[in-house]
Amino acid sequence: MIKILIFIIFLICSHSYAGDKKSPGITEPDPPKEPAISNVKLNTANTQIASCNTNIHTEAKSNKIDLYVYDVITVFHDNTILKGIVSFTENSIKVKHKKKGFVFEKTILWDKVKSIKILEWRPKQGAKNKNTKLTAYTFSPSKYQIIMKKGEKYNYNKNIPYLNKLVLTNKDGSTHIYSFFIDYWKSTGEKSGYWKNTMSSYFYAPVKNPLKKTIAIINFK
Repeated sequence: MIKILIFIIFLICSHSYAGDKKSPGITEPDPPKEPAISNVKLNTANTQIASCNTNIHTEAKSNKIDLYVYDVITVFHDNTILKGIVSFTENSIKVKHKKKGFVFEKTILWDKVKSIKILEWRPKQGAKNKNTKLTAYTFSPSKYQIIMKKGEKYNYNKNIPYLNKLVLTNKDGSTHIYSFFIDYWKSTGEKSGYWKNTMSSYFYAPVKNPLKKTIAIINFK
């Protein structure tokens, strides 16, 4: 009887010791791991930075404007003459011309040109003043004759924007000169009126007769 009792006590103690060593259903947490860094993400970030730098460089480069300087003699519509230096944003222009029944496109350099003559101006209607009943029109050059130093002549039938306004510099300083002008049409009837500055009642008169201080010819030295 005593042996049986001792054996039972031994079994109880053995089970209690095993429970203290590792409780069922409870596990020890795994040790923390260092976060993995993806090479792909780093490369993508580097690519984005490089792309950003490229865009900044490209934008900075695109904001740079090259100017081409020319020594000229400008003749205005009232025959006033100004000599000096002007700058263009382009050093050439593409013109189309016919020869032997074919249309050719040719690039000509401004330093090979003898003169630019403005033949016509095209009106663009602006706002109308209700009080004065004057309607503003901007007249921009629309037809040029380009004469080369070797004698060839080319017509150019659309506006050259960088010739609309120029800064001319000489010994007297600098001044703005213009190849476009503004006039105001005042209606006196349904189909009648007159130009305030040009002083003409013919609507299309300013097309070939600009204001006095409008550039008419640019001669290159």
